Amino acid sequence: MSDIHVLTGNRGMVMVVCHIPVLSSLNASGISYQLAWTNSGRAGPNFPSILAVGKGVGQITQEEADALKAGVLAEIVTEVDLKASSTAPARLQLLQEVWKKAEDRLSAELSELQHYGGVFARR
Repeated sequence: MSDIHVLTGNRGMVMVVCHIPVLSSLNASGISYQLAWTNSGRAGPNFPSILAVGKGVGQITQEEADALKAGVLAEIVTEVDLKASSTAPARLQLLQEVWKKAEDRLSAELSELQHYGGVFARR
C-alpha cells in the first residue's frame, strides 16, 4: 500500500494521488469520521479510485481499494510541476509539500462533517 502515487503527466506536470488516513475518532455527534466520510457520499462501493486494482505500476492493491471504499482512506488528487525540481531531494521535498496540502484539504473536509449524523429533538 502506498501513500503517494505519481502518475504520468505532460511537460513536467504529473498527476499525484494521495491516499490519506481518515480519522477514526468520533465527531461531535458521536459518529466516527470514517462512517461520516462514507455516508456523506465521499466514499463507498460506488466511489472507485482513479487507480485500477492490480499488481502493476500505477495500480493499487485490493486492500487499498477496500480501505478507500470503507472510508478508512481518502483519495486526494492533484497536479504537480516536477520539472521545477531538478534534483531528487527537491522532488522529494515537493512531494512532502503535496502530502501536507492534501492532509490540510482532508482536514478541511472533515471539519465540515463535525456534526454529521446528529439527531436533535424538537419540542
